[in-house]
Amino acid sequence: MKKMKKSLSLVLATLMSLSFVSFHACESTTEESKEKEEKKIETYDVTIATATGGSVTADVSEIEQGKDVVFTIVPADGYVLDSLTINGGEVMVNGNTYVFRGVLCDLEVKAKFVEPNITVLFDTDGGETIESKKVVLGETYGELPSARKSGKRFLYWADKNGVQVRPTTVVSGEGEVTLTAVWQDVTDKEKEGLVPYSATTAYYDMAATKYGVVFHTKTEPITPQIRVTATHDATTGEPDFTSAVAFDCDYEPWFEEYVVNGVVENLEFATKYSVKFGDASADVWSKTYTFTTRDEEIAETRFYYVADSQETHLMDNKTDIYKVIGDTYWSVTMTDAVTRFPDADFIAHGGDIVNHGAESLYWKEMLGSVEEYLFQYPLMITPGNHEGDGWYSAGYECVGKMFNVQVSSNTEMGFFYSFDYGPMHFVSMLSNDVYYHYDGMYTQEQLDWLRADLAAANENPNTKWIITMAHQGILIPSHTEGKMTSNDYSTLTYPQIMPIFDEYNVDLFLYAHNHYIDSTYPILWTNEVEKTVYDSYIKKDVDYYRIDLATTQTEKTEYDGDLVDEFIYPQGTTRRGTVMHQTGTAGDQYNTTYTKDKLAENLEAKKYYRMLLSGGKNAINPNMESRGYSMYSYVEVLQDKLVCRTYGVDVEAQVVSPSLDNGIYLDGFMLTK
Repeated sequence: MKKMKKSLSLVLATLMSLSFVSFHACESTTEESKEKEEKKIETYDVTIATATGGSVTADVSEIEQGKDVVFTIVPADGYVLDSLTINGGEVMVNGNTYVFRGVLCDLEVKAKFVEPNITVLFDTDGGETIESKKVVLGETYGELPSARKSGKRFLYWADKNGVQVRPTTVVSGEGEVTLTAVWQDVTDKEKEGLVPYSATTAYYDMAATKYGVVFHTKTEPITPQIRVTATHDATTGEPDFTSAVAFDCDYEPWFEEYVVNGVVENLEFATKYSVKFGDASADVWSKTYTFTTRDEEIAETRFYYVADSQETHLMDNKTDIYKVIGDTYWSVTMTDAVTRFPDADFIAHGGDIVNHGAESLYWKEMLGSVEEYLFQYPLMITPGNHEGDGWYSAGYECVGKMFNVQVSSNTEMGFFYSFDYGPMHFVSMLSNDVYYHYDGMYTQEQLDWLRADLAAANENPNTKWIITMAHQGILIPSHTEGKMTSNDYSTLTYPQIMPIFDEYNVDLFLYAHNHYIDSTYPILWTNEVEKTVYDSYIKKDVDYYRIDLATTQTEKTEYDGDLVDEFIYPQGTTRRGTVMHQTGTAGDQYNTTYTKDKLAENLEAKKYYRMLLSGGKNAINPNMESRGYSMYSYVEVLQDKLVCRTYGVDVEAQVVSPSLDNGIYLDGFMLTK
């Protein structure tokens, strides 16, 4: 018994000694072990058997353990895929690709292709003709087309016994099978609900050759379409829609309505078109709009800049005024702009189109009031805070459900996009998520997108001028003496955005939100900071970047009958700076705080602002006892110069007695290159 204990003790001691040695051996060769482990990752072969009537390819022939393999299936003409098996087991394939996920062994793939042996004929009962389809006996029908017939809503396809046929229905019969469309009458009430409203158009793509269209309906659409024709009667000029090209649209529910969006493309340059949109099945259409597409080569461009149209007479308790006006301030202001300057290419809107972005009625009235300008002047918008967050709005939904542009950068509260038009590169920046989120700053993703977009514009030899637009400015003056800026937002975003503007030669930055007009001298970026007292909700000391100017020298120059300030740069100037310009409200929310007298007190602001003016009563025209001016800017981008002029419109006087005399020239500036 004692011998056994002694032997056991010896064994344990030996094991402990071996463990100690083993531990140190592992510790000293950790890196080597890791390399060995990495080398032990299994790889597997992917083998595909040859098939008749089609082919299957894989993106790899050898795959590491746990990785995915993508198979592409291509039937030959006259064949369809009957089955795809992997290691003897059949898999379900949708479309022409199949992904095998997490490979753990060699893969042997076999495909069987067959010739369809049943012809499916589609009887539309007087509707639009649909081509026949080939299917395989004993297989499912697969995707089935939708039928269209004026005044009817398509329900489903039925076989010879009246039984509904679905994509999953198994094919039976011999030779030919006829499916008949089953219809439902579109009622007058449904047709009434399919009348389009809240329609917008925008340049959809970077080249500004496609039109993104949005319209709304109260009833769920049946066959939403946009129809475009270039054929017109030689005598009357009336459009011939019998030869129109139809663009099918997508739709989705939103609140208590439906949003329809589509893209009009493949248009010829410098061509007159007529267009209408609505529902083909219900035969319900919008009015007909006529427009002429842009020239292929554009030497110059012109556009209207408006912002903060906002108010309508729906719920704002201004009955005495609106008994006279009966329309929106924006539409009356735009009438002055279009009458005075009919050659614009589009409208740029700096945001806050309506006062309550989540209210359909506000959009319906505000957009409806300017519907005559659809297509003729596409509406390029940047989201405002009333299209942003809060009780009066619905966030990104507001903008995405009202305007259809090819989004370059999606964000929570709206979108970034850009387009080229002649010598100009135009960028719409989002400021809503900065205003409400992210600690009042742009995200790195947004800044990266902006840098990349502007870098590409700088490399484009056709780009002579770069214009950016956002609802919130990055340098917002205060009317309080000694204050550099009016809110935290501009204090935080100025050092984010200004270096990018300076590096990539942004000429003009358009902004809005404050309901008054201002323009800076050309501003340069500087890294130097200074301590200043800044007051938002509480007083505090902040480090604020000092503002450098490219020039404060201007020369009065007559341009098209108006005196504008032309910036004169010192000889040898290479960094020309960015001019920041805000137009006053195109609506009726006149800011009476920013009067000339008040702004004159702010010597700090006057260092970098050459013009500050409210649209409020007595601020512009001392002869106006109570009324103010709604405003718009007209921007001309030519090869060698950029001219921005701003006008005020006495809307109430214009409604009573329409005349260009109810509009006055307020301010203008010119940049030259």
